Amino acid sequence: MFCGPVPRAENMTVAVSTDLFDMHLANAKIAATDAQREACLTDLLQLASFQRDALDAAAIVAVTDRSGVITSVNAKFCDISGYSEAELIGQTHRVVRSGVHDRAFFKDLYHTIGRGAVWHGVICNRAKSGHFYWVDTTIVPHADGSGYTAIRFDVTPQKEAERRLWRLANVDPLTGLANRRRVMELLGRATEDGKPFLLAILDIDHFKDVNDSAGHAMGDRLLQSVADCLKGAITPGDELGRLGGDEFALILRGDGDGDAAQNQREFVAA
Repeated sequence: MFCGPVPRAENMTVAVSTDLFDMHLANAKIAATDAQREACLTDLLQLASFQRDALDAAAIVAVTDRSGVITSVNAKFCDISGYSEAELIGQTHRVVRSGVHDRAFFKDLYHTIGRGAVWHGVICNRAKSGHFYWVDTTIVPHADGSGYTAIRFDVTPQKEAERRLWRLANVDPLTGLANRRRVMELLGRATEDGKPFLLAILDIDHFKDVNDSAGHAMGDRLLQSVADCLKGAITPGDELGRLGGDEFALILRGDGDGDAAQNQREFVAA
C-alpha cells in the first residue's frame, strides 16, 4: 500500500492511499506466464531438434524451394545418390531422374503438391554411378508456401525381391522368354483388348531326335538359339513365349484387320 499527503488550498492536507497488491499480483502472473511460455518454447525447440535428428538418421531428406530447386539435403541423400551436398544444392530432382516413370506420373505428382496436398508414392531414381534405386517417397508442401520437404526411405531391396519373384513366376529360365503362365496371361489381355491379333504355335521338327542323339545339353542350346532367332524376327508390340519342350507361342498384333496377317507373313518370311 502507498500512502502520502496531497497538498490542498487553504492550508489543508488530504491523505490518499492506494492498494498496489492487485498490480503486484498481476505483474507476478505476467512474469510467471512469460516464464512458462519461454519454457514451453524451449521444450518445443528441443523436440523439433530431436525430431529433425531422428528423421535425418532414419530417412533420406531434401528440401526445395517453390520452384523445386534443392536448398538442403541430408547425408543419407548424398550416400544413396552418390552426389555430394555441393553437387545437389541448386539443382532440381531431375539430377536423379531415372527415366522409368512417364510424364503422367510426374504430372500427377506436381499437380498434387501444387495444390498444397501431400503426395506419396514409390519413385525409381538414378544414382551418379548410373545404377537405379527405389525410394518410398512422401512430399510435404510447406505451410507458408515457401517450398517442399521430401522424405524418402530406400526400398530397393524390396523392389529387387519383387522383381526376382516376378521373373520366377513369368519367365522361362532357359530361354528368357515368357513362360506358359505369362503367355496365357498375355493371350487373355489380347483377347480382352478387342483388337485383331494372330496366335502362332511353333515347334522344332525332330527335336526329340536331337535330344536323344546329341544329349539334353545340345537340345537346350538349340532351344536357346531358336529363341534368339525368334526374338530378332518379331516387331515391337508382338509377344513371344515358350510353352514348354520345343513349343513356342507368338502373338502378332496389328492396328487393322490385315495388319496382324501381314505381320505373320513377314515373320514367316524372316
